[in-house]
Amino acid sequence: MKPIYCFLAFAIVITSCNAPRYVYSPSATNTAMFSGAGEGNVSAQVSSNATVKGAGVNLAAAYSPVNHVGIGAQFYSTNDKNQGADGLIGGTPRVIALTYKRSMAQGQVFFYTPFGENQNFFGELGLGYGSGKYRMNDTQTDTVTDTRTVYFHDAKARHATAHATVYGVFGKEAPSRVGLSVRLNNVKFHNINTSYSPSLLRAYFLDSLTYQSVSFLEPTISFAIGIKSIPGFEITGQAGLSAKLNGPAFENRNSHFSIGFGYRLGKQKTETKK
Repeated sequence: MKPIYCFLAFAIVITSCNAPRYVYSPSATNTAMFSGAGEGNVSAQVSSNATVKGAGVNLAAAYSPVNHVGIGAQFYSTNDKNQGADGLIGGTPRVIALTYKRSMAQGQVFFYTPFGENQNFFGELGLGYGSGKYRMNDTQTDTVTDTRTVYFHDAKARHATAHATVYGVFGKEAPSRVGLSVRLNNVKFHNINTSYSPSLLRAYFLDSLTYQSVSFLEPTISFAIGIKSIPGFEITGQAGLSAKLNGPAFENRNSHFSIGFGYRLGKQKTETKK
């Protein structure tokens, strides 16, 4: 038995914990942060998680054809992984290596209105609907025989989202935006295809994914910093958390971070002083 396997086997005996299978991972919230009619924006961000090895990409676009109303679209794709150990199969300690691929595309509609003395603060309501899929590969190495078994677990998912954002627009020559959002994301898994046995599905909390939809509450801080030397370009980013509100007891990621660039077109409202 290899030394690392010996260590992990000992850890299993001490902790009696199974390696988590992360079915859900939060994405960035598409906060349009409009200031008026005729304004639009596109952005591309790389995303990650504070506790995960891997990265993803988030693409978003939005446009406001008239005051107070806008439309948008979003796509994200991520690859990540985690490791651990368990002893569920025949009581034999096993080293676990899990990899994930996730993607989602969504369309959105936005409603926004200004408030405050200078009319440079806004409230935004965003509603979205989309679909996505995820794939999990689970490589289990027997610590006694050094043999490997690979499982997979695939699913499609429908996402219905609603978010409320309060944000401010600051500056004249290169306006910047900072916003605080709360998103409710309702996810329904379907078309599940897996090589896990029924007993392993129960052990990993994956057996009840098709029984009901699952809702997540996701607060997020967003920013878009205007670049004075390159009109229209912005440095964009988000930091958010995710908490499961109901549904099966499966594992899920609980944070999201992203950074990237955007371009805002059309005439922008700037901060004014009375």
